[in-house]
Amino acid sequence: MLNSRGGKGDEALIAQNGCITDTTYSNVVFRKKGEFFTPGTYLLNGTKRQRLLRNLIIKEADITVDNLHEYEHVYLINSMLDIEDGIGCPVKSILNSIII
Repeated sequence: MLNSRGGKGDEALIAQNGCITDTTYSNVVFRKKGEFFTPGTYLLNGTKRQRLLRNLIIKEADITVDNLHEYEHVYLINSMLDIEDGIGCPVKSILNSIII
């Protein structure tokens, strides 16, 4: 679970077969060293995700439960949310709450 709304609620970060996919209502984008990545394993190939990939703002990556610690921050994106909205949280705050 990740607290994505400043203490106002939690969102489930979904993993299948050890690979990060999405949350229950959004795609995810991870920041690492100033670059943005989205899992290549997704449940829904959202329109915002597709646009950010097409415009080379984000890149696909193999993001797994095992390498999640390499990322600094996770952002939630969907048709109503963009990276600039800052909805997300530091990855270190969710590492202890992963349920497999």
